Amino acid sequence: MSELITVKQLADKLGVPKSKVSYQSRKLDDSLILQQNGTNYLTERAQLLITQAIHDLMNPPTAEDVEKKAVEEVVTDTETVESDESEQTEQANQTNSKQSDQTEQTDETNPETEEEEQDSLSKETSQEMMDLLYEWIDSLDDQIEVNQEQLEMYHDQLRAKDEQIDKLTQLLNQSQQLQLQQQQQQLKLVEDIEFEKSLTWWQKLFGKK
Repeated sequence: MSELITVKQLADKLGVPKSKVSYQSRKLDDSLILQQNGTNYLTERAQLLITQAIHDLMNPPTAEDVEKKAVEEVVTDTETVESDESEQTEQANQTNSKQSDQTEQTDETNPETEEEEQDSLSKETSQEMMDLLYEWIDSLDDQIEVNQEQLEMYHDQLRAKDEQIDKLTQLLNQSQQLQLQQQQQQLKLVEDIEFEKSLTWWQKLFGKK
């Protein structure tokens, strides 16, 4: 990830909603986000941090992982106790006392394990809710983009209609002017004819009015 990429490109690469990457990017320092020609680009460091954050959110520790970790802690404690017993030469009652302490320690671990399991389940539920929220936000983003495209299409249609109206108006004006000229010519022709009719034979002969 050495090149600068956009939020959408990283979301497509990780296979997650764009809103999830955008949400994580808002947590980062402004120096990790570069803006070029009005578009935000993620630096390599930003890509690594966002990828790790989303990975942790999508892969919370399971109840099995928590239980396994608790068992490993108990085994470690047991090995420590046994090592101490091998090095010391205490009486049998002291050894039994240590084993009793170990059992009590194991019993004390169980409530913590249950608590961790509940925390894990709570995290899984929260993650599911966050995923649903991200999907809803992503759906809104898509709807906004569709609405913007529709608005642009409507604006184009309105511009085309305005141009058609302008052309029709020009044609109508030209037609009206032509019709007026024709009417004036016809009126003049009628006047000339009427004038010719009003001349006497003598006036017509000598061209006098």
